[in-house]
Amino acid sequence: MTKATRKSFWEGAGARGISLMIILICLASLGYIHRNDLFPPDAKKVVTGLNPEFVKCRTSRLGSVEKMRNDKIINASQYDTFKSRALAFCTSRFPPEGKKGPGNRPPGPPPGLPQR
Repeated sequence: MTKATRKSFWEGAGARGISLMIILICLASLGYIHRNDLFPPDAKKVVTGLNPEFVKCRTSRLGSVEKMRNDKIINASQYDTFKSRALAFCTSRFPPEGKKGPGNRPPGPPPGLPQR
């Protein structure tokens, strides 16, 4: 005589449904956390609140790079390189937030936490 085996909850459809919900919640969380990486904000909307010297530098440098591309002096891959270098130059000279010091320094700890 065979003995009827009873499946546990973890082997059934309920457990698979719970694991699917957990996966979807994790993917939604990652999408929310990296929303600016997936969908970059419009550069024209971001201009407000930036260091005016940085904006002036960025506008002139990117304008020069754009002119070189339109005049067929540089190709598409060179355009990307020149554009990233122009932005890096302006960021290092004039930090976008208007703070003193190097533009690529990570922010300090939030207020209330001890300083190192």
